[in-house]
Amino acid sequence: MTPEQQVARHQRPPQPDGDRTWFASAFTRDEEGRVRTLTAWPLWALLVPFPLWWAIGLGSFAFPLFAIPMAYQLWKRRRAIVLPRGWPLWALFMIWNVLGLAMLGRSPHGTHGGSITGRGLSILVDFIEYGGASVTAVYVASLTEKELPLLRLTRWLAVLFVVTVGGGLLGTFVPHFEFTSPIEMALPGSLRSNAYVSALVHPNAAQVQSVLGDAAGRAAAPFGYTNYWANCLSILLVFFVVAWGMGASRTRRLICLGVIALSMVPIVYSLNRGLWIGLAASVVWVALRLFLRGKVLALCGIIAAVAVGVSSIAFTPLGDVFNARLQNGKSDSIRTFLTQTSINAAEQSPILGWGGARKTNGSSQSIAIGRSAGCPRCGDFPTGSTGQLWSVLFNNGIVGTMFFLGFFAWTIWTYRRDRSAVGQAAQLVVGLTFVYMLFYSSMPAAFSLTAIAVGMLAKSDRHLFPAAPARGNRLAPASAAGVAS
Repeated sequence: MTPEQQVARHQRPPQPDGDRTWFASAFTRDEEGRVRTLTAWPLWALLVPFPLWWAIGLGSFAFPLFAIPMAYQLWKRRRAIVLPRGWPLWALFMIWNVLGLAMLGRSPHGTHGGSITGRGLSILVDFIEYGGASVTAVYVASLTEKELPLLRLTRWLAVLFVVTVGGGLLGTFVPHFEFTSPIEMALPGSLRSNAYVSALVHPNAAQVQSVLGDAAGRAAAPFGYTNYWANCLSILLVFFVVAWGMGASRTRRLICLGVIALSMVPIVYSLNRGLWIGLAASVVWVALRLFLRGKVLALCGIIAAVAVGVSSIAFTPLGDVFNARLQNGKSDSIRTFLTQTSINAAEQSPILGWGGARKTNGSSQSIAIGRSAGCPRCGDFPTGSTGQLWSVLFNNGIVGTMFFLGFFAWTIWTYRRDRSAVGQAAQLVVGLTFVYMLFYSSMPAAFSLTAIAVGMLAKSDRHLFPAAPARGNRLAPASAAGVAS
């Protein structure tokens, strides 16, 4: 570098890391023009090229896999780790998962343990997914605003929303689209024929089911299951609105409205009543926050947008599909049966729960109606498969469930002062946990996305409300400022 270049370099104001970075790029240039990788590259690699991981058969494993390089970075900066507020409650929940292993040798009335291998694999996957989500939340919270601007992360999440909408449209109009992934090809035949393993590594656009009588596709790509797709779509929609609909140019706002309007097609045709409830809850949440802050004009805009959306559904073929789904509740008896099984199990072991999932004896009709060669999906349902709340209640008992719910409730309460757009979006995402836990199992994708929202709240809180960090504290609380890289 010449002396003139050195002088010019020092005369330039310092640039935040990645100010020159395209919103979906993992690379930037330093002051000398050299290309380098962003500090937060694991998050970019997880979110933006997610279709690639889905296509090669790693979609179900990407969230815990990319938590590994995140954990390595945290280890290198361990004197500057930031923990979200309420982390003791989450730590207690994780400890409760370990203590519950003492109950694995027993099963509550009306269930059986299934194979040892299957039960062990299920428990191992739970620990990996909970651990990966925990690392992701701490990672997001610990990166400084220079290393990972919140708006950049929001835009990465918005990219995944667009991908999810595209996957939904593919599943709606080309429901039988599927192919064998490279990971699936590498597996032995005995594993490829297993329905659970196949769902993890076999890319498919939709789940073809006869919910309304005739077989039809319900959007699933790129998350494997329709319910996973619905849960993730609802979460990502919140961040997409912030990234493309707020403080943006008129063109970007029009694109935002167009993409959301397009997403209504797979949203309705997916027949996901839980998704519809979650979207309604999101609108109510936003309207209530606007009302409490006295933003009447914005509230009127929300009401007008909802009115247009409802009208567009009511007076199009989407309305017929919507009404038909409301009148057809084939899965209601199974959901009620599995919910009651979890409640009964929690009453039998309220302290520790049962340490992991079990299989039901038979079905909702009779203990004699179980799985057979002629009906491989009859009976023997896995407990907790109809909602994260029922899974936690069964696995961790009433006490563990209190830790679980307490963490998310405390997160919303303790970060309530955050009035930023990103902070409000993250609060809504955490709040949606209490809605979707009744209907959907959130592991791993939706739970990891919620963990990102928790990390964003801790990061935003540290940025908006700085305070002097405690001297000598290796694990600084989320309110501490000055967290160095």
